[in-house]
Amino acid sequence: MKKKCAAIILVLTMLAASLVGCGSSKSSDPAEGAAGSEIQPADSEEEVKGEDPDASSADAAEKEQITIKFWHAQTDEELQAYFDAYTETHPNVKIEQTVFMDDDYKTQARVALSGGEMPDVWYMNTSSSLDQFVGQGGLMDLSQYADAYGWNDIFDATALECMKSDGKLYGLPWSEYTPWATVYCNKDFFEENNLQYPETIDDLIALSPVIRGLGKEPLAWYNQDGWYGSIFFGEYILQMEDEDWYKKVNAGEIKWNESESAKKALEIIKKLAENDVFVTGYDTMRQDTALPLFENQQAAMAYNGTWMTQNIGPDFDFEVETIKLPVYETGAQQKAFQNYLDWCLGISPNASNLEECLEFITYAAGVQFHELNGNKTGCLTPVPSVNENVEIPYYFNTEPILYQLDKPKTPFFCYAFDTEVCNALAEQIRQITAGQITVEDALNTLQTVQETCYK
Repeated sequence: MKKKCAAIILVLTMLAASLVGCGSSKSSDPAEGAAGSEIQPADSEEEVKGEDPDASSADAAEKEQITIKFWHAQTDEELQAYFDAYTETHPNVKIEQTVFMDDDYKTQARVALSGGEMPDVWYMNTSSSLDQFVGQGGLMDLSQYADAYGWNDIFDATALECMKSDGKLYGLPWSEYTPWATVYCNKDFFEENNLQYPETIDDLIALSPVIRGLGKEPLAWYNQDGWYGSIFFGEYILQMEDEDWYKKVNAGEIKWNESESAKKALEIIKKLAENDVFVTGYDTMRQDTALPLFENQQAAMAYNGTWMTQNIGPDFDFEVETIKLPVYETGAQQKAFQNYLDWCLGISPNASNLEECLEFITYAAGVQFHELNGNKTGCLTPVPSVNENVEIPYYFNTEPILYQLDKPKTPFFCYAFDTEVCNALAEQIRQITAGQITVEDALNTLQTVQETCYK
């Protein structure tokens, strides 16, 4: 049961227009649009020089051999094949990939930023993480190349805004839109047992023992790595605060241990854990073990972003109903949504062979990549022309998902703050759910880390 999500495309197009005032939906294949060109700055009066498009691969092979050092954290076989296809058409270019996983990438990036050897091209999260890469001299300002390589025509305006720091463009989108703030329910199970979907946290707590009594886990939820709990925390902050809350925290205008909203959001997580709402063993689970519990009908509900299909696939043996995330109190509404594009590809200022690096990231994060990734994940992409052909699972093509697209957005709270603060937030949530610390202890720790980072 899949269909093309025309409604999503319309909403996103309207959103892009409202942010920028105007925008082109024209797109071009980056593998063709920039190949072999020598790009001049946007204010240069020189013309862009192009090579003969009919040059043979033999001619290309005679070019100087170029190595592009590329750091990322993806092991996907299809992605590797995608990179291989690039080197086949660019025989003089070798993509030297270094793949780090999870926290190891953050560690190695910090070492490189603090004086180590940086790669030519690397990926990073957007928002505060992007700001840190920029602040530590890890990224080149790419603004002057946007028109020459057609990036303004390829990507929607919302996407490119996520790639900016202080108004300057530092990367290209390397992920899809993945709305959260929803819960996926086994509709067959709810109807067979005459159960009502929860609308508030109290509803969810009252429903959990009933679901357990019927032989299922209530909510597929996982937090071994900590980032997931941070996003969940952000959901409830954004039911109480607007999209600028994280900015005010980063600026020191809001203190963690003086924020009633932060206190209440942590208390909600604590309350849900104490009332056995989360699946058994959630604190040692990752997505690849928790989400299959929903797929296999061992859990009645699941909380996750729309990219969950990457882990369990888009098809289920039961009907899925998508509902809004239960609110903290009756009448509350989500004021903003964590729906930034969270990954981007950028170029180090120290990169050799700039022209080749520009051409490579245009391909690596371009039209063909998002077509591949969008259809694999069933998620909306930042490339309007691709979205016309992306197959969206029916449970994503629903009002609880669609209504998020034209609402205020924030970065995901697992990287909205300084890296050390994000790490501390994840750890404090883990300790709260384990009953090891109080909410007040957590907030005091977060404020201490915050002050240390911004001295």
